Amino acid sequence: MTSKSLTQSPWLPVLAGGAVIGVALGIRHVQGLFLVPVTMGHGWTRETFGLAIALQNLIWGAAQPFAGMLADRYGAAKVVVAGIVVYAFGLMLMAHAGTPLGFTLSAGGLIGLGLSGTSFGVVYGAISRLTPPERRSWALGVAGAVGGVGQFVMVPTAQGLLSTVGWVTAR
Repeated sequence: MTSKSLTQSPWLPVLAGGAVIGVALGIRHVQGLFLVPVTMGHGWTRETFGLAIALQNLIWGAAQPFAGMLADRYGAAKVVVAGIVVYAFGLMLMAHAGTPLGFTLSAGGLIGLGLSGTSFGVVYGAISRLTPPERRSWALGVAGAVGGVGQFVMVPTAQGLLSTVGWVTAR
């Protein structure tokens, strides 16, 4: 297979898009598993953790139209990469947050922004533009399935890490 036929193949963007969605949403979905160990470890309340996750959901939803506009203007790949960087930075800061405010700003603010660039709106929009109309349903279905598998794999992985190495190392 030549490099030209590889770039024209619908498989690469479909699988990559599905992988981005699977990892981004998979990490997001396992955060609830950390509620008890993180709050007990820091001596915070459940409300502190809940506020951060609620803020994350609000920012994720509010920022998606802007992420879509940026993807239309500058390209989806740039928005996805920026989303990955912001998401990773938010995870790093969240893991080392020593105060409720730091936890809320990182887990809520940064991860919410990162999710807006790495989830359905941007990824499905890019796949839809790259795929001919007669193959679009197939492409979105495969990307969704790959994303679902990624989300599915993250839960037992996080549970295993929590049981074997503890929340401080698993974070």
